Amino acid sequence: MKQIVGIFSDKISAESACNLLSGADYELGKYNFYSLDDSYAFKESKNEKKEDGKNTVKFLDNGDVTLKLAVKGTIIGAGLFFIVSFFWAWLMFDDISTRVLISSTVWKCGAVIGAFVGIYWAYERGLTPEYNSYYLQNLKLGKILVAVQPKHSHANVVRGILIESGAQEVRDLKATMEISRQVAKSS
Repeated sequence: MKQIVGIFSDKISAESACNLLSGADYELGKYNFYSLDDSYAFKESKNEKKEDGKNTVKFLDNGDVTLKLAVKGTIIGAGLFFIVSFFWAWLMFDDISTRVLISSTVWKCGAVIGAFVGIYWAYERGLTPEYNSYYLQNLKLGKILVAVQPKHSHANVVRGILIESGAQEVRDLKATMEISRQVAKSS
C-alpha cells in the first residue's frame, strides 16, 4: 500500500488540499487529516492522552503489526494444511503409518507458509520508528499532516494537489499512517 503524506504549516492550506482531494473524487478515508490542535483524526481514537493540556498520539509502528500477523498466519496456515493433509492422507493411502506420517508432518509446511503470508500482509502496515517519530515531532510543532492513499495512476495528481495547496514537504510512503490503539506513552 502506498501513501503520499503532505506536511502543512497552517490549517487553511491543509483544508484547501482536502477540498481539492474531495473534488478529485477522494472520500475521507482515502485521505486523512491529522492535527493535534483540533484532534481531527484523533477524536474517535482511544490512544489520545492529555499531556500539559495538549493531545499526544502515537501512530502504528510496523513492528507492532508484523509479529501479530505472522503468528496469526502461522496458526491459520498450520490449521488449514493439517485439515487438508489429514483428509487427503486418509483418502489416498491405505497404510495407517503413511497416513499418520503425512498428517503429522505436512501441517508444518502450512505453518511456514502461513507465517510468510502474515509477514507479507503486515510488511506495509504502520510506519518505521524513524518516520513515526518524525511525523509526531511535526504534529507537536503544530503542523498538520494530510495522508492520501492515491488511486492507481493518480500519484502525480495527488502530489501536485498537496504541493499547490502549500505543503512544506511531500513524501511517498510505502507504508500506512494508522493510529495505534495503544495509549501513547509520554516521553
